[in-house]
Amino acid sequence: MADPEGTVTKITETVDAFAAATESIGNQEVGNAVSALRTDLASLRDLLKRVLVDKDASAAAEATSLSSDVQESMQVLATLCAG
Repeated sequence: MADPEGTVTKITETVDAFAAATESIGNQEVGNAVSALRTDLASLRDLLKRVLVDKDASAAAEATSLSSDVQESMQVLATLCAG
């Protein structure tokens, strides 16, 4: 990865955008789903920082579980928005 710090910064911007969006969502279920996804993305950002920026290879073991969490949160949100 050419710019690991830039990647972490972009994910932080996404997390911040989700936080701002959560405040304006009127539907409680959708708001909860967006908040859960924001939390998972923040955890992903923190993990990527540890692995890519801090060079902590031991943290990579958490990637599979965290990836599943993010996918699950995205699916919940997609289902709510589609229905």
